[in-house]
Amino acid sequence: MSLAFLRRQARAAIKEGWEKVWVGEESREGMGRKARGLGTHYRRVTRGLISYNLKPSLPVLPRPNQSGYIQLKIGIGYLSSYLFKIGKRDNEECEGGCLQRQTTTHLVLKCTRYAEERRNMRKCLKGIPLTLQVLFTTTKGKEALGKFLCGTGICTAKWYQEDHENQHKKEHNRMQHIVRPGQ
Repeated sequence: MSLAFLRRQARAAIKEGWEKVWVGEESREGMGRKARGLGTHYRRVTRGLISYNLKPSLPVLPRPNQSGYIQLKIGIGYLSSYLFKIGKRDNEECEGGCLQRQTTTHLVLKCTRYAEERRNMRKCLKGIPLTLQVLFTTTKGKEALGKFLCGTGICTAKWYQEDHENQHKKEHNRMQHIVRPGQ
């Protein structure tokens, strides 16, 4: 047996195991039970278009934006909804002034703060519907989302830091406003 043959066999076994776990979790969800693990958001995004490949198909982006792409795709990272879930934030609200729950869907498809960038993303898609599934699973969608991420900086450390500072300023101003009227 050659080393190349053994590598192919190992890769096939890894893919088969991954697919088995994935299908098992989908069937748990189908039966109304809670899926285990961290792939629930990713399963919703890919909706049956998952490819079992050991080499990820990622858009070519600067490293911070590529990190943001992965965070948005899996729903884990600098998102208020996730940070609230793990106890690192007091609320799930978006800092864009829209007071909605800050999730991948909200930031990419709905947040008023990124309306202009979203219009540009729609232009890049040239008539293809703007959905998370399209953005994360098609070549044109990945390109459009990449431009959007480079333009907004969503889910990067710098973006989170600025968002976090804005939240503290708003809270400070609100507290000053509460104190002043009684003077």
